[in-house]
Amino acid sequence: MTAFDSKFDSEIPGSRDFSGQFSAIAKREQNRGFYRLIFGIVGLLAWLPIMLGHPPRIYTIAVIIPLCIAGAGVALWSVATKGRLKCPSCSHKLEVLEKYCPECGADGLHRASTVIPKIDPTMHCDSCDKDLMPGSGVNRMFKIRYCGHCGVFLNNEGV
Repeated sequence: MTAFDSKFDSEIPGSRDFSGQFSAIAKREQNRGFYRLIFGIVGLLAWLPIMLGHPPRIYTIAVIIPLCIAGAGVALWSVATKGRLKCPSCSHKLEVLEKYCPECGADGLHRASTVIPKIDPTMHCDSCDKDLMPGSGVNRMFKIRYCGHCGVFLNNEGV
């Protein structure tokens, strides 16, 4: 089975399609951010009565304390699952910039700056002409569509 790149309207020779396996990983990553957002909104709304006045003590015990405990659980879960995006083909971390461009899958990703490579971690892809800055989650400024280690196509939407 070969991967299909709609950007270039051609098949990528010798590549394997892992989009089916990667879709579950991508969905989990999207849900992770959604759960944090929902919990943050609910947490702010729960603190609203305290900010507006003096709520009864039972409100603090019944609502605020359980939300704080649940919030600590969500925070620990978020930290524990951060950076778990791994390639279904080679099991390398997907957020690490290596040989292949995560946006277009082209071979030959290189450092953007040759003068101070240890201070400036920005990588450049000549194929799609993008500068990619390493990061994870919200801090990442590129979509992961291909594995940076083995170049396998993951999906068109990216994570």
